[in-house]
Amino acid sequence: MEEDHLYTLNVSEGHCKAVYAHIISRHGIRNPGAKDIRKMTELQKKIIEHMDSDIFPFIERWTNRYFSDEEKLLTENGELEQFLLGRKFAKYFRSLLANDLDNLNFVVTSKQRAKTSGAFFYKGLSDYFGEHYEFRPHLEDTLLRFHDICEHYKYLVDVNRSFLSEYYSFMSGDYVRNVTESVSQRLGVSKKLIASADVRLLFHLCAFEMANYNESDWCDLMNDEERKVIEYSADLKQYLKKAYGHRLMGEMSCPLVKNIFENLDYVVAAELKGEKHSPATFMFGHAETLAPLFAGLGLFKDILPLTANNYQFLQNRSFRSSWILPFSSNLAFILYHCKANDLVKKPPEQFPLRLVMNGKPVSFPVCNKTICPYRTVRESYTVQVDNCNFADICQLRKDIHSEL
Repeated sequence: MEEDHLYTLNVSEGHCKAVYAHIISRHGIRNPGAKDIRKMTELQKKIIEHMDSDIFPFIERWTNRYFSDEEKLLTENGELEQFLLGRKFAKYFRSLLANDLDNLNFVVTSKQRAKTSGAFFYKGLSDYFGEHYEFRPHLEDTLLRFHDICEHYKYLVDVNRSFLSEYYSFMSGDYVRNVTESVSQRLGVSKKLIASADVRLLFHLCAFEMANYNESDWCDLMNDEERKVIEYSADLKQYLKKAYGHRLMGEMSCPLVKNIFENLDYVVAAELKGEKHSPATFMFGHAETLAPLFAGLGLFKDILPLTANNYQFLQNRSFRSSWILPFSSNLAFILYHCKANDLVKKPPEQFPLRLVMNGKPVSFPVCNKTICPYRTVRESYTVQVDNCNFADICQLRKDIHSEL
């Protein structure tokens, strides 16, 4: 991409330049959780005890390079990923950010992977410009880890096991059963040995090793079609647990939605007055930050809901975790200020807003376009911004049901 790729906006009636960018990013590549680390070693031992070692000799040689005391920590590849992402955004917005690095806003959560992601992102950003200031982020778990303090949500997903019934139904259904039988056959072991949870773990083991080491022999245990099945199971769980499984997911993200648009409101007012303001805000959170935010904004919502019975109809679904929720995934709101050309009678929209996901344009639901008038987008989220009552939304209520 060329420099200032996202800085300018071409309109026939005038010229537009970015005046503010608000980016919400997931942390970079991390280690697996302690539970998965332990289960990876246990699964290896179980397979070795029952398989013919000549079939997949790597399994006996494999050593688990993850340690429980380093669970979920940002890895070296995660640091590099964020460093390069920082350089990329510096290039995208060179004219917006140059000579103003000390006026940027950085917001992180209390988790090491989020704080360190922000620090390495800033290193990449400042390295691009050859300017170096102290990294001084704001810690905001309330904005970026709202799921941790929402009692209603914690009851819904942690206590009420029936909430994930669609996921469990798919995992025990024919599609996943066929995958477990195929994997068992490749390993030369009994069909009863490999369970649905095992193929899901193999899928994640393959993904983590590819992310951290750029190779994994474990990926050879499934073919592309089988991986699609297990990918759908992972998407289904994310969909139910973090996004569209219940209206609460979108509602509890309202403090973050409110913060984004209050910042945008402030910049619009400052631009109209000719006052100085910060050129950008960079937030570093988690999948539990982005997925509810998508739901709150109505993004990546397929016509059909993800359910146990809809796998075959959702091969081209929008809600695909590998694209919208991978490590370092990021959603950018870009506000432009436009000025008319001297010869035109009709002035351009003064403040267009652009939405970009992982560097690619995404449409706003209200106008079904990737660039919309700011006031139109703002008005479409009036409830989330102006009537956000987090305490009421998250009040514990036990008489609730899933609302797909």
